[in-house]
Amino acid sequence: MKEINYQDPDAFRGLVEQQKERIVNVCYRILRDREDAQDVAQEVFMKAYASLGSFRGDASMATWLYRIAVSQSLDVVRKRKRKKRSLFGKNAVELDTQIYEVPSGEETPEENQLRVRRESILKNAMDSLPEKQRVALSLSTYEKLSNKEVATIMKTSVSSVESLVHRAKKKMRKLLETQYETLRRDSLL
Repeated sequence: MKEINYQDPDAFRGLVEQQKERIVNVCYRILRDREDAQDVAQEVFMKAYASLGSFRGDASMATWLYRIAVSQSLDVVRKRKRKKRSLFGKNAVELDTQIYEVPSGEETPEENQLRVRRESILKNAMDSLPEKQRVALSLSTYEKLSNKEVATIMKTSVSSVESLVHRAKKKMRKLLETQYETLRRDSLL
């Protein structure tokens, strides 16, 4: 099999086109903001291109990009937390500006409201997970990566990933059962 020279701008452009959507999705699952995810994904590819000389080939190029994406996204989350803490200290209030897209097709206002509420419950449940659990669950469940790939990206062992995913699923199940039961009860009234 012929090895691809990603230092060639055309070859790297092909890699970007091939991986762009997946990298944006990984960033989005951590950041929970589509614009921020797109910005971070762009930074990921710029950083990857600038660092091609340090790519050792221990893992696949895609896994290497995931690792950069997770690292960059977590840096943004940490900066947000620092900023939020400093704003909180000044008695400022940060508003959540998450916008949910309405899928095309026929949806009644009640169905739309229920869908938005479910999305909000799921988002809040994911956001309540500890950072490592959220990242491991996102990569394994949403990105369909193997535990070995997730371990490589997160720089941890496969057994740690298995444990993180198990604990995250257990906590999510508990939170969602409670929240969805409340939603079901409220929507029947």
